[in-house]
Amino acid sequence: MKRYIISFIILTKIIFGCLWISGTTIDGSYTNQNPRDDVQLEILSRQIKVKPKQLIKNIDNFSLIDDKSPKEEREAIVMILKGDYSKAIEKLLECEKKYPNRYSVASNLGTAYELNGENKKALKWISEDLRRDPNSHYKTEWLHRYILKLKVEHKDISKYLKIHRVIELPKKFNNDTKILVDKKYRTVKSIRGSIYYQLRERVLFVKPKDPIVADLLYTLAIINANTSNLENATKFLNLAKMYGFVDEKKLLDDKDRYNKIISTSKLSPMWHINYILDDPSRILLYILFLLIVLLIFKLFKNIAIFLKKR
Repeated sequence: MKRYIISFIILTKIIFGCLWISGTTIDGSYTNQNPRDDVQLEILSRQIKVKPKQLIKNIDNFSLIDDKSPKEEREAIVMILKGDYSKAIEKLLECEKKYPNRYSVASNLGTAYELNGENKKALKWISEDLRRDPNSHYKTEWLHRYILKLKVEHKDISKYLKIHRVIELPKKFNNDTKILVDKKYRTVKSIRGSIYYQLRERVLFVKPKDPIVADLLYTLAIINANTSNLENATKFLNLAKMYGFVDEKKLLDDKDRYNKIISTSKLSPMWHINYILDDPSRILLYILFLLIVLLIFKLFKNIAIFLKKR
């Protein structure tokens, strides 16, 4: 009988493992996994592996291009993707004279100058991009400008990030908490969205290791830990480590703490009960599984009795 009970427990854990699509909160309770964060995590992981030159074939789908982009601007984008930043800058400056006041030209000039190591000029053009169209890049270009401000103000950005974060988060917060960033209060939810969008483009050109990308990935980990789930948070910590987060000890301590909460919470019956009760269909599915398990054990038991009689 003891053998049957042990087998039942193991099989039940396997069933839960197959069904498990949720997450663990910072206080060790159950929560639904936010699919947006999961999708963004997958996109970022994929973008990191992509080489810029691979995008040339599908340049019309590239975010730096729009339907109205003139031929010269498209040629400049190809140069950026090939790593010919100086030539791209020359072509974009010509484009600016020929097609003045295009926000995308200003944005692409800012990107090209930054990749070329000319942060002051990059800041000038990203600021101009925002002046021409404050809603460009889904209203996330403020973060690009803010990053450039930090790079201009602090020559050794790695040294600065050993003490500060690009975005300073309070100890306790939720999605609606407003944080002062670049002289404007923004919600944690909007900050997370801005980081996601800006990183999707940045990691195409900036490969490991990079202190700013690492810092933003670490910030995403902390936001996910406090507003979503720890499972995604640990994955963002892994990406931050890959990019060379300046305080590796702190990163590893956070990851260890999150993993302990995850492992402990899943041992709690209440965690699984909350998971089941969260969706009525799961209750029916679980009952069905239990019936199947009982039928299987009854079959095994009858076979064992039959063999014993022989």
